[in-house]
Amino acid sequence: MPDLLNMARNAPSFAVVPPSTRFSADDVLARSVTPDGEKMIGAGGFLVPQARSFSMIVNSSNRVYSYRFDEAMRDNFVQARAMRRDAFLRGLIEERILPTVNRTYQLEIDDDKDPEQIAVRDGLAKLVKAIPNFDAFKRAQLDGIWFGRAGCQWGFKRNPDLNYQWGIPQWDPIHGDSIQFTFDGTPAILLDASTAGWYSSNGATYGPYGDLRQTDRGGTALALQRPYWRDRFAIHRHMFEKADYFEGELAGSVQGLGLRGLIYWQYVVRTNALTWMLAYMQAVGQMDLLVFNYPAGNAEAKANQEANAQKIIGKAAIACPRNPSGNWPAIEQIQMNAAGLKALQELVADYFDRHIERIIVGQSMSSGADKGDGLGGTGRADFAKATKDEILIYDTNRLDCTMTTDLLDPLKKYNYSKAKFPVRYKSILPNLEAKDKVASGMQLIQAGIAIKMDEIREAAGYSRPEDGDEIVGGPPTEEEMMQEMMAQGGGGGAPPPGAPPGPPSPMGPGAVMSGGQTGQAMQLPPGAPIPSSRGISPTRFSDGGGMGGSPGTSPAMGYPGGGNTYMPKFGKSKREDIIGFTRFEKGKKPTVYEAADVLIEELSNAVVSVKKEPVKEVQIQYGKDSKPVAATRTTKAAKTVRTEQIKIIYGKDGRPSGATKTVVEEQV
Repeated sequence: MPDLLNMARNAPSFAVVPPSTRFSADDVLARSVTPDGEKMIGAGGFLVPQARSFSMIVNSSNRVYSYRFDEAMRDNFVQARAMRRDAFLRGLIEERILPTVNRTYQLEIDDDKDPEQIAVRDGLAKLVKAIPNFDAFKRAQLDGIWFGRAGCQWGFKRNPDLNYQWGIPQWDPIHGDSIQFTFDGTPAILLDASTAGWYSSNGATYGPYGDLRQTDRGGTALALQRPYWRDRFAIHRHMFEKADYFEGELAGSVQGLGLRGLIYWQYVVRTNALTWMLAYMQAVGQMDLLVFNYPAGNAEAKANQEANAQKIIGKAAIACPRNPSGNWPAIEQIQMNAAGLKALQELVADYFDRHIERIIVGQSMSSGADKGDGLGGTGRADFAKATKDEILIYDTNRLDCTMTTDLLDPLKKYNYSKAKFPVRYKSILPNLEAKDKVASGMQLIQAGIAIKMDEIREAAGYSRPEDGDEIVGGPPTEEEMMQEMMAQGGGGGAPPPGAPPGPPSPMGPGAVMSGGQTGQAMQLPPGAPIPSSRGISPTRFSDGGGMGGSPGTSPAMGYPGGGNTYMPKFGKSKREDIIGFTRFEKGKKPTVYEAADVLIEELSNAVVSVKKEPVKEVQIQYGKDSKPVAATRTTKAAKTVRTEQIKIIYGKDGRPSGATKTVVEEQV
């Protein structure tokens, strides 16, 4: 430490630390500036900023990385555009990109049992589904695999079909070479001169830290350094590669480098080889040579043979002088040697094409050994598949990161500003061991061992059904269980006129319906609260508090998109009564949370006539997938304990289709 302190004192660019002051790194960083006053500390707090780690700093006056960030753009930007139009390369890129584009996805949260996180996740899922041409949206992002960076831009607009939340009604792709980066990593989008002038006249500033930056490509770029600008762009970057110390013009590769820059020189030599092949074939024609002989020194014969050679079309023809004393034919046909042409063809196909294909899509299976051992046959195919699977995993992970930070985060910011927990975009990848994992999972289930349902879904390659999805399979719904119970005579309620009395209700004195198990009774002590379903602690609300909310706001959540859209219609008070939903206004069937909010609010605000001041408490119970299944209120009077319970019935589509109300009174 004393040596470092002395160095700090003696260095003119560092602050002098008094002996009585404790030395810290902040004392050094406070004066880490260049002679012109520019800070030497990058945006991430780096002591050696990325842009300053080269022998030559390009665009230091405007603090924008050069557009020559890869080998193709540095050597010949015209050839870089030609690469994009090459059918062979384009086919490989499509083969690389499409498996990632076609992956299904789901949104993940930290706690699948927290109703608040579930509501935000489901709301964001609907907003993402509402993006038009979403597959093409992902495809535009994945162009970054080729360029190194690519993206989309959009404008926010309220969606009347989703409770007027901020959505993305349209979007436009952004060409990868139109995206540059400032030294602090902020994306900058190239503009035309008139648009840059409009921005300038409306408050945008020029300069090394301004909104508008001059670039070495000859245009002006808009730096997305204002949060409300950055929130309207998704910028996907493929890989981050640090350029060599002596290649300052390539410094921008650390902000996104694509496959174009990696295969450029192989493409150049491959193109040259193809050019040589075509030139050779054009010169040779039909793979033979016509020689028009004439006696050397005979000017008239030379002129005649040259005229004859020029009349030949589709073959190579020359006029050749010969020894006059020899016996030469007037015309000779010489077969050409195609060995050189074949060598060039093999060089292109077996070397350049093979290596380019390998770096873009993984192991090539177009040529090679076909043996049953080693890396031939099945072993070679498995190795190739494993390589492609690893590439797919990398591409999907990179896309998931972009979709989370650049798409979901802005949507959550503008629609669910109170949500401080993360929501992540997650592509569902094919599981190489899916068959074995699903089989072992089924064995564990049959053995009575509980496992996570989402892990089974992911292993089998299926996503979680969301609210409103049409589903198949799964356990019986509450509606089906209720119908079966009523068909067996255990449904309770008043029998039809003239019908004999049914069997006694399973709800004896002092018993209430247990959460989530329709038709099963559970004995409780007088006045005891209903225990939570499946071991989940119930959420409690005191009577008259916490269940309010402004119009259009979910009382339990406090987020837009809820609201008391549907009201329950209760029949006469019975031991057990089936009730349905009456629509408050025209619309679709209620969502899980709308129905739960309405039922719970109705139950908590109901008035029970008792002689003394009642004590009311509402409990919410949750079932599988953290859906609310019941709301229970217990009212205690001097000699009476009244327990009311409303249970939600879910249909096959996962939406509420009705409810049951149970009332139990006990004298104490």
